[in-house]
Amino acid sequence: MNRRGFTLFELLVALAMSALIVGVLGASLYTAFHAETSAARVINTNRGIDAALDVLGADLGDAVRPRRGTGDTLAGPFQGNNQTLSFYACGLEPGHRVQGNMRWIQIGTEPAANGSGLQLVRWVTTNLLATVTPTPAPDVLCAHVTDFSLSYFDGTNWDDHWDSTQTQPANALPLAVRLTLVVTPKAGTRPVQEERIVPLACAQPLQGLNLP
Repeated sequence: MNRRGFTLFELLVALAMSALIVGVLGASLYTAFHAETSAARVINTNRGIDAALDVLGADLGDAVRPRRGTGDTLAGPFQGNNQTLSFYACGLEPGHRVQGNMRWIQIGTEPAANGSGLQLVRWVTTNLLATVTPTPAPDVLCAHVTDFSLSYFDGTNWDDHWDSTQTQPANALPLAVRLTLVVTPKAGTRPVQEERIVPLACAQPLQGLNLP
């Protein structure tokens, strides 16, 4: 029997088809891996945002009503604008050596030390009766922050600032605080935004508001 082998042309065609198939499969695998990485990044970012807002929500839930404006060391004013907030809250702070069941909490953003943008930070002072006011260490809640904003609900409107020393009745807290956090996990990726509304248990309606 006369057996004829493959010609050079047939071998080249087979190699070209194999290379085409491998290229298509490789592109598909790259797309799948890239999609998985992007999805994992978004999930991790959402988890980080949730954790940060959970901490701030717990802090605000423990907020206490000021007693004498700026003069009370253990229950000072509730003061904030659309980017920072300072208030007093009950409860213990894990990891602090001196505990007094009352905390002075400050919230805001600051540039990250590694130059990666802004980070959401809280500063907590637990030794409120110290003769020298200690400088609290920053507690970083979330990195790669694009935007962080606060607003305060008085029962009718959302305002971008609150000062309990100027409210009527005096030393009133807002009924709720709205937190909005936007994080961009990596340059060129879509920002992830989440909003949280936290009611304040010790809030008191302002005068002139007819609430149910």
